[in-house]
Amino acid sequence: MMPRWTAGLATLPFAVGCFSPNVQEIPGNDSGESSGASTVAATGDVPDGTTGPTDDSASSSPATSDPTASTDGTASTGSGQDSSSGGEPPVCGDGDVEGDEVCDDGVNDGGYGSCAVDCSALGPHCGDGELGGPEVCDDGNGDNGDGCNLDCVVSGTVLWTRTYAGDGDGLDRAFGVAVAPDDGLVVAGSSVVSGVEADVLLLKYSSDGSLQWDAVHDLGDDSLAAGVAMDPDGNIGIAGALGTSQFLVAMFDGDGEELWSLATADVGGQDLAAFAAAFDGAGNLYAAGHLYTGSYDVIVRRHTSLGAQVWEDVYDGGLQDGGYGCALGGDALFVAGATGITAQERNGWLRRYDLDGAIVWTREFAGANEANDEAYGAAVDPAGFVVAAGRTVPDAPGLPQGWLRKYDLDGAEVWTVLYDGDFASAALRVAVDGAGQIAVVGEDGSEPSESIVVKHAADGTQLWFELQGAIQPFGVSGIAGVAIDSQSNVVVAGSNDADVWVRKYAP
Repeated sequence: MMPRWTAGLATLPFAVGCFSPNVQEIPGNDSGESSGASTVAATGDVPDGTTGPTDDSASSSPATSDPTASTDGTASTGSGQDSSSGGEPPVCGDGDVEGDEVCDDGVNDGGYGSCAVDCSALGPHCGDGELGGPEVCDDGNGDNGDGCNLDCVVSGTVLWTRTYAGDGDGLDRAFGVAVAPDDGLVVAGSSVVSGVEADVLLLKYSSDGSLQWDAVHDLGDDSLAAGVAMDPDGNIGIAGALGTSQFLVAMFDGDGEELWSLATADVGGQDLAAFAAAFDGAGNLYAAGHLYTGSYDVIVRRHTSLGAQVWEDVYDGGLQDGGYGCALGGDALFVAGATGITAQERNGWLRRYDLDGAIVWTREFAGANEANDEAYGAAVDPAGFVVAAGRTVPDAPGLPQGWLRKYDLDGAEVWTVLYDGDFASAALRVAVDGAGQIAVVGEDGSEPSESIVVKHAADGTQLWFELQGAIQPFGVSGIAGVAIDSQSNVVVAGSNDADVWVRKYAP
């Protein structure tokens, strides 16, 4: 069974990414309550680099000589101020932290965010474990995502929401989002004006949600960007399609100007498209998708920063296969998708390549009771482990279930989260931050389906979620992409009716 969204790229409800006028503020739903709707089945240790607490209360140090003692029998001051040097002692209130002062802001009134009158301690402040000043919460532990973030904002709080409506009465859609080096956002998709053919749409937002520029590129017949990535220099790479028969990759500079584009058709291919994009550190662009020549195959390509194709790999499992997500970490490229096992059933599929295209390992996975499994997204954590997201559709009556699965460097399963179908019937997109926390977007089991955003700890424990009732993942509307910035804020993008919709959440 092919995913509903692969039937035609012109009506693609979402695009799988690897791991802009008329901007309108929309009131956010900041419900950050947690749900017990997901379960974690641990199948191995999670080497997260943490250690248990150390108890030093029973330790003792041997007596040592006092390095401040003078050899001539006189005592040293040991205060950092040598009375014989003529140096001035610190002055509490001058705005400079000196000597044994803990703080000195020049006001020192002991108020919130200020310093004590004698410069000996901070006044009430975020992180002291006491609710005060403008704080919404303060648990004092300095962690993000656990209900109260290190900036004393509730985890999952909506920071801002934006919509974009292009010229005329056309249809603007977002299929992917990527974080820029300056923590701004690039949103990619398509724009159709008055029923004319679709063009590639790119939007650049600053970190505070201000639209910096928008660009529409006519790259050929019905062109769209299905996946988007950014290289370390701020250049933009997309993967997508022209119509339903050409594999499209393109690069743009940080201002949205086209650097190059390449659309290729396969001899005998009736359906060729790219769904996911990723950059390596050298600026090479990788893209994954599918090719139809009587049955669907996975296709993966690498291009140089100038557009030349370096290598291609095609996986033909014999039936209905496809590559829908990709992620790059270090010297590893991961492609997530599905492979057919019967005419009606598919297994989830994950393959690791090295950057020269050599296959390192491949994993297939099947749900219980001959379920139909598909993997839609992938992301790499700081340890190089890969997290895949997808869904399982039971052969018997019942709701589909979304899932997350983490694999170690050798492809061994570390843990799996299987969502209750009412809560999340599909996990479609995934991103990982620098602490290993995981953000997922998908759909719930309601009718019609509604989009969800879920945050997990590195061990798979659910931290928070938001059900976005106004945004439906299939059809014209839906959340289609997720990314995480350097401050661990979660950003999502999709479409709401005929407009692009972007939202940013606190960690």
